[in-house]
Amino acid sequence: MRTCLDTSAILKLKREPRLLSTTLGEDDQLFTTTITIYELLVGANFYGKKEKEFVDKILASLNIVGVEDYFHLASKVTADLLKEGKRVNDLDTMIAASCVINNLRLVTADEDFNKIKSVLPALEVLSI
Repeated sequence: MRTCLDTSAILKLKREPRLLSTTLGEDDQLFTTTITIYELLVGANFYGKKEKEFVDKILASLNIVGVEDYFHLASKVTADLLKEGKRVNDLDTMIAASCVINNLRLVTADEDFNKIKSVLPALEVLSI
């Protein structure tokens, strides 16, 4: 299965490695987005060498999906949520849009993706 890990999932899997075997299949093709790269690098720059080593290692094992081509869908999702009185992080809507368009299941520990799913039902979310 084509699976995208967001920042919250990567950090949770780092703290709880046993989740890897219960969440991901051996044949899963793993992806992340350029947004997640940015967020992980912020942490690496803040926490230092050990965190940078972790980030470098995890990023080397993942396929990378850009989000730039999916702004039209992401902006529509954000507008639809705002019309319902719901507010989520704009970066999350960009991640969600890139997952839908690239046919990726999203693994996350971030509850905002359930709000996004309410207006983007094609988003497959696996919460950990």
